[in-house]
Amino acid sequence: MFGLILFCLALYLLYCICDWLLRLPVIQGIPAKYVLITGCDTGFGNQLAKKLDKKGFNVIATCLTESGAMELKRETSERLKTIKMDVRNTNSIKEAYSQVKTILPENTGLWGLVNNAGVTAVGGPCDWHQRHHYEKCFDVNVFGMVDVTITFLPLVKKSKGRIVNVSSIVGRVAASGAYSMSKFGVEAFSDGLRISMSCFDVSVSIIEPGFFKTNLVSQSNVVEPMKDLWNELTPEVQEVYGKEFFDEQMENTEKAIMWCSTNIALVVNAMEHALSSVKPRKRYIVGLDARLFWIPLSLLPSCIADPILIKLNYFSTPKMLKTTSKK
Repeated sequence: MFGLILFCLALYLLYCICDWLLRLPVIQGIPAKYVLITGCDTGFGNQLAKKLDKKGFNVIATCLTESGAMELKRETSERLKTIKMDVRNTNSIKEAYSQVKTILPENTGLWGLVNNAGVTAVGGPCDWHQRHHYEKCFDVNVFGMVDVTITFLPLVKKSKGRIVNVSSIVGRVAASGAYSMSKFGVEAFSDGLRISMSCFDVSVSIIEPGFFKTNLVSQSNVVEPMKDLWNELTPEVQEVYGKEFFDEQMENTEKAIMWCSTNIALVVNAMEHALSSVKPRKRYIVGLDARLFWIPLSLLPSCIADPILIKLNYFSTPKMLKTTSKK
């Protein structure tokens, strides 16, 4: 039995080595290839734009703010172009499309489209959230991504290029709130897109980072909104959970931010590989937490995974249940 286990491990190791070697070769003609990246003000998109610019790609970086675009221009070559675009606004996307067509040389399409623009969402139990919390997150993470993809898809088809969609490990393991739901949407759209675009030789890759510390994962974007969410709850809901439950949620959220990896280069490298490798992966699982914990957890049956997720999400008992147990 032990020998069989060693044999299986050796086979798996051999497979991993062969797969790694197979994906080492890099595409040719990088100086002639154009890549559009959304959400380049900060974070993954900003770092990817800089890295691809240094590699010789013709980068078209979309930014939400003028200040973000100016800052990026200062730190990159003249080859990189910036466009102001709001993925929540269809007219803004169409205007950006027109600008991209003027940038591209005649009879040239987009080699790469990187859907990186995204927002986070406040956590907490499902009954703390209202429809508008979900809509705000889905407008960017799902509908914005779909709108951008459909608009620029003809240019990607023209080059038989690549689409890279940034998801998250919580698109594989469900968590309470809008963010996880939106990333499940990203996964489903990307999988369907990959199948339907295969006949056009268009590659679709999904980036699934674990927990990384970017501007989205900050005190102002995660912790402070949770305070606002608690204050918006009805007195009845607040009474059910109690202030102690909320305080512990806040404390655990702050700890989770501290545990996030600061090595965002891992994510950027995965995005670059999806654009430059001769044989890109369908999925890029990024981060030790994703590889060693979240993905294995996603493969477990619900009867085993649920108790683990419950423990991770809620460390204290709601006030109403404490009161009931005492009676």
